[in-house]
Amino acid sequence: GAAALSLALKEIDARRPLPMVMVVGMMNTRRPADFLAPFKGMAEKVFGLTIPGEPNAHQGTTITSEARAAGFEAEESRSILNALAGAAAAGKPLRVVFCGSLYLAGHVLHQNGTPPT
Repeated sequence: GAAALSLALKEIDARRPLPMVMVVGMMNTRRPADFLAPFKGMAEKVFGLTIPGEPNAHQGTTITSEARAAGFEAEESRSILNALAGAAAAGKPLRVVFCGSLYLAGHVLHQNGTPPT
């Protein structure tokens, strides 16, 4: 899960360093703060997002407030595009990581017009 992703991202960053932001959407079966813990010191910002159409998803406000309480800079996003616009506002190259749930990954692929085959 999160620990494995954190290690993989550290390896990627060692080869090609870039500031990282996270777009996080999660189901309510896990606390956002627990998921985010392995990324402490890695993520420049967390964008909390409610996964559209998923009644058991954490609300973006919950993800954002738990991220802030855990020491992350965080902002709630209304959509994937809103999160990407927020990341782009930094005005510099970034690594954008979508994470937290496969439901979020499916939503990103759907929005991108590239559903899994």
